Amino acid sequence: MLFSSYIRDNSDHKKRKETAFEFLDRSAWKISELVRQKVNELASAYVPDDEFVQMFKSKSDKQHYSAVFELLTYSIFNRSNFSLLRHPETSTGKKPDFRATLNDFKTFLECTLAGHSFDSLADKNRKDTIEEIVDDIEYFPYWINLEFKTISEQSVSKRKLLSFIEKVKELSKGIPNKQLFENRYLFEDNGWEVEISMLRKTSPDIKRSLGFISGGAKTIDTSKPILTALQDKKATRYGIEAEPYVICLNTSDLFTKDNCFAEALFGQYGDAEIDLNYITQNGFFLAGGKPINTSVSAVIIFRNFDLYTLDSSSIAVWHNPFAKNKIGANLLPFDEYIYEVDDSLLKKKTIKKEKTIFDILGIDKEKYVVSKDKSGS
Repeated sequence: MLFSSYIRDNSDHKKRKETAFEFLDRSAWKISELVRQKVNELASAYVPDDEFVQMFKSKSDKQHYSAVFELLTYSIFNRSNFSLLRHPETSTGKKPDFRATLNDFKTFLECTLAGHSFDSLADKNRKDTIEEIVDDIEYFPYWINLEFKTISEQSVSKRKLLSFIEKVKELSKGIPNKQLFENRYLFEDNGWEVEISMLRKTSPDIKRSLGFISGGAKTIDTSKPILTALQDKKATRYGIEAEPYVICLNTSDLFTKDNCFAEALFGQYGDAEIDLNYITQNGFFLAGGKPINTSVSAVIIFRNFDLYTLDSSSIAVWHNPFAKNKIGANLLPFDEYIYEVDDSLLKKKTIKKEKTIFDILGIDKEKYVVSKDKSGS
């Protein structure tokens, strides 16, 4: 069983110290109930093995989301009339996630997650310790907003932080909300600098107190995490040369858009045309003005692809114009980007598909949206 069997009555928001699986397993939200039902339904066709169950229930959120992405990837291909073999053998002994077959067409599929552009994992984990302290404050009269100015490798004093928040609370009494948000107070401890502001709650019955979180101004490189994830899944890892090989990449980075994906793949920020004479940074398909990774037939980019966020998800196939083993158009049920050579340019051609993610997964979109609207209150 992937989930515990009991009547759920806990409608609290996800706690910072909770794992993604723990929240999904205990949440009484309508959308959580729908997600559990859909996971069980998809898993009945997937038939999870012990390794999958361990990853799905892992205390590592990355492991959990990797398992979910693998399940969803299997499901959308399976529901699009592909037959799938899990973990097929290759010449190197390493096993990609799937081999997908449709009539005479066969391809290897490998799934991977891209990291976030905004914070490194180490910084995120350090920030989480402070966010957890604030998230544990319940029925506080104000929303507590955090802006991280400096992140330290040293531990923060919980006692000092809570004492500082109490002082800010006293200073906030009687100040109108409009002015209240403008009042910023700098908390400093062990190399940490966190600016704290407050907003008065509309009701004393609101349990949660963690408000807005920001990290200060940073240079955001959205393409680098995508390229890094792709580099780890090259076809040479599996010795795949004579058959199509497709990388399925999922990113939940909200800063990404098609320009970012084009930069990761071709080294140029701009997706409508790629100038083959314009040598910029290295991409996954093109580096130093020359084709590379030609054993990769295509990259399928899944954006924000998770059962909690399907209404903001998108899927698109980015064909490798230099691939040794190309994939024909319209074999896959997702939007497709095909780059055709025109003199010294690669010009983008888009093929739109009628079926949506909801259609493929067999989810009633209206019911899904209503479930999300009724959750988290």
